[in-house]
Amino acid sequence: MSFDETRLSDDLAEAAKGGPAFQTVVVKTDSGAEQRVALWSRQLGQWKLDCSTLDAAHLDELLAFFYSHRGRLTGFRFKDWDDFEAVLNPQTPTGYPTMQLYKHYDSGVLTFDRKIVKVVTGSLTMTLATAPYAYTSVDVNTGIVTLPAISSKAITGISKAALAVVTCVGHGFTAGTVVYFSGVGGMTQINGLLGTVQAAPPADSFTVNINSTAFTTYTSGGTAAKYLQPTDVVTASYEFDVPVRFDTDRVEASAQDNVRAWNSIPLVELLL
Repeated sequence: MSFDETRLSDDLAEAAKGGPAFQTVVVKTDSGAEQRVALWSRQLGQWKLDCSTLDAAHLDELLAFFYSHRGRLTGFRFKDWDDFEAVLNPQTPTGYPTMQLYKHYDSGVLTFDRKIVKVVTGSLTMTLATAPYAYTSVDVNTGIVTLPAISSKAITGISKAALAVVTCVGHGFTAGTVVYFSGVGGMTQINGLLGTVQAAPPADSFTVNINSTAFTTYTSGGTAAKYLQPTDVVTASYEFDVPVRFDTDRVEASAQDNVRAWNSIPLVELLL
């Protein structure tokens, strides 16, 4: 899908009216009660650019943007002035070396997690248990944050068992620690997996809840690493754009008595 990381100018974005949209099927039963089924699991924002508020210079700018993106063909970044930032927003680490940014919305017992893919460059800061947290990097085009390892230990052996036993001298892991495996030779099926350390492990080995019975035999190397844990309290603050496209291939414009007029132009969110 064609996408241009250029952002529609903030002046043009300010002329937009709209916001998040969902789609729900509502069925009335014979008793008069309702049954409701959500057709979309995520929001699909919709806006209209109110061109009546734009002067000639901004209309020229919009026309050039519309031409260059060929109407509905090419997506682009858009600042939704009603919702463009997250402040100390809770995140959910998993134990992997990367983490997708989400904006968390809650109202009473109801919650919604919105996947954020278009981060504004230089805007992201994070905290771990209220202290500043130094992440490694963030991909501003996907919203994926790369995390540093809290600890990393060399593997010298892995058993083939219903609960794999990993030989790892001086690992320092405790029961309940989520460990990420990488770089293992022979037993390559374990690479990229997470395992939770079982019980209180001895100093030089630990057992994880990974069934390695059908894996190939371990030969050499590999790393067991601890990253941010699911129990860690992590927040993120950042600004973000919405990936959108024009929802029309045609501009309807007129010029009477040297006064230019355009109909509104619809935008629709892209779920990337």
